[in-house]
Amino acid sequence: KQPVLKKIHHRRQEIGNQRAKEHRLQGLHHLPAKGDGGAAAEKGVVKEFVSKIQNLRKESDFEVVNHIKIEISGDDNLIQMLLKYSDAIKKGTLCDELKIGQNGTNEMIFENNSEKICAKISKI
Repeated sequence: KQPVLKKIHHRRQEIGNQRAKEHRLQGLHHLPAKGDGGAAAEKGVVKEFVSKIQNLRKESDFEVVNHIKIEISGDDNLIQMLLKYSDAIKKGTLCDELKIGQNGTNEMIFENNSEKICAKISKI
């Protein structure tokens, strides 16, 4: 039984390390950990936003190395929360500038509960 338990433990460590690496690559490793309900909820929203921007980059045929600018408009609470985590968003999306505005060549609507924003991206 011991070798089997060691294998299970080792596999769990590998999975945990892989998830941590993915979060580092997305720029999310320094966000608050679970435990603070509000911060954990914000972290989830930021991760979802980063994912949606990454998909928009892909749909827009941007190259992986293209740096972008993101402009957001809409619900003030959601905008302020995203701006609070702008460093993580920038790192996770290869964004050089995240600001309030309505300029960009490609856009998406991002919703969180009843809050909604429009995010527009463009190559720099």
